[in-house]
Amino acid sequence: MDTFSEIIKFLNEYITIPLFYFFLIVYFSKKLFKIEIINDVIITWVRYFIIGFSVFKLLNYIIGFLIIPEEFAFSNRATGPYWWAYWLMLIGSLCFPLLLFIKRFKLSIGAITVVLFMINIGRFFERFVIIVTSFHRDYLP
Repeated sequence: MDTFSEIIKFLNEYITIPLFYFFLIVYFSKKLFKIEIINDVIITWVRYFIIGFSVFKLLNYIIGFLIIPEEFAFSNRATGPYWWAYWLMLIGSLCFPLLLFIKRFKLSIGAITVVLFMINIGRFFERFVIIVTSFHRDYLP
């Protein structure tokens, strides 16, 4: 379980976050300056990376729930007072990347940029959920 967490931490910090800013630069350079920097092969590889990252993160959640069952923590976070942040975390990190399977969004730079933005929002809500629910239940560090 620690190995999955470390791999996801590495992918999140060194690849996913810079990939979002890279795609913003590419998107604006294509729209504003009419520069054709990116082609379909690069978009396809980035799309595969995003889908792979979300599948790997989903496996991390499933393995963590099955091997280290913390039913109280899951049910408390999913239905407690901060349920909205927990579900935004799950939707942003796990559900939005699945939109890239739809043919209309496959090769769209704008759609990939929105998905990367939602992954980053999911990451921020993940930190929010961990910190706020810990403080809410008086599990102070």
